[in-house]
Amino acid sequence: MDGFGKTLLASDAVVVEATANRVAVSPVLASFVTRVIVANSHQVKAIAQAQVETDKIDAGTLACLQAPAAPAADPDA
Repeated sequence: MDGFGKTLLASDAVVVEATANRVAVSPVLASFVTRVIVANSHQVKAIAQAQVETDKIDAGTLACLQAPAAPAADPDA
């Protein structure tokens, strides 16, 4: 994990799936990044209801969790 952590920027945020491994992984990653988000895949609707489940698809969905929300459109514009 240290090797991967060194590839990250201090301003990065990381999303990890809530598995038994997160107990070991989260603190290591937290020392390299601004924020570590632990997401419970059973509560993440996009993953839980996915028609196709692969690590790559799940990783993309989890990455969306850490992205800042887009500002609401101005109805008067």
